[in-house]
Amino acid sequence: MPHSIIFDSSITMMEAAIHGHGVALAPPVMFERQLREETIKQPFDIEILDGAYWLTSLQAKVENHAMETFKAWLIEQTKQTT
Repeated sequence: MPHSIIFDSSITMMEAAIHGHGVALAPPVMFERQLREETIKQPFDIEILDGAYWLTSLQAKVENHAMETFKAWLIEQTKQTT
């Protein structure tokens, strides 16, 4: 039996937390409406601003040629802007 749940998106993670299935660490900017409506609460006035985007994939999906090509291109673009 697993001791944790892995979500493939922040939205599904937050939905689980909203429905009482635990707590979630999420970027407040993505959930401003829910914070404003008090559907969720931000218990601490702390934010970590580390990067802007994440490249993610499902663990169950094998990386195909198109995914590998896109990832390589994205990494190269990142190198050019830093």
